[in-house]
Amino acid sequence: MNRAIRYSSKKALLIALVIGMIPSILGGTLVYLKSSADLSSLSANAVQEADRQINVMLEEAEKASAILLTRAGLPCTENLSRQLQELVATYRYLRTTHLAINDKIYCSSLPPSDASLVTPANNYLHGRLHLFHQSLAGPSSSVLTLRSSLNNTSSLVE
Repeated sequence: MNRAIRYSSKKALLIALVIGMIPSILGGTLVYLKSSADLSSLSANAVQEADRQINVMLEEAEKASAILLTRAGLPCTENLSRQLQELVATYRYLRTTHLAINDKIYCSSLPPSDASLVTPANNYLHGRLHLFHQSLAGPSSSVLTLRSSLNNTSSLVE
């Protein structure tokens, strides 16, 4: 009789343990699946927001570049440099603006506006976009530059 009691108590303990673990295992699985779905949704929303912000930045850069292109080729006077600075202040995503003739910057919104840097069009993606590892505005910051050209003049917007 003692043997039968021990066997049934071990069996009962095992059954109780299995029954107790089933809700924990199912609960853990459901929490994992829910977290995975939430993370996927959050990631998709972040990608959509990043895409929207990049499109807004590029649209603003296009508008500023079109305005700048009308001034390309004009002599770099203090008035023109001030206009470039005002353009940077007007658009929220612009850092600097530059005008170039024959791929050489001759006027900039930065204080020393005689930067004289060479910017060959073949360095740009389709002659339009280029990611620089450093900017004229600061050596420790990367910058995406949009370039618009007309004949031998071009405007650069960072």
